[in-house]
Amino acid sequence: MNNTEHLEIVRLYQSDQSITIKQLAKKFRRKPTTISRILREHGVTPQYNRTRKLDSSVRQSAMSLYLQGLTMEKVAEQLQIADGSVCNIVNQ
Repeated sequence: MNNTEHLEIVRLYQSDQSITIKQLAKKFRRKPTTISRILREHGVTPQYNRTRKLDSSVRQSAMSLYLQGLTMEKVAEQLQIADGSVCNIVNQ
């Protein structure tokens, strides 16, 4: 992995408040621990349970899509959030 890719990981993590370490790991085909290490090396502290910071419009969209009959997995895929986040929103 080169420094350009490291900077891209850091930029994405800082610019998108809803992206998780697991999502970055999947996108860049790396382990979550590797992503965390890269972030720390560039002075960024990884935040765990980051999806709990979803704004109300994402929460409303998730609930709306779920009530329209989409599965939690499909809602998560469409809104690009974690499946567990959709589960938390629906079960509140």
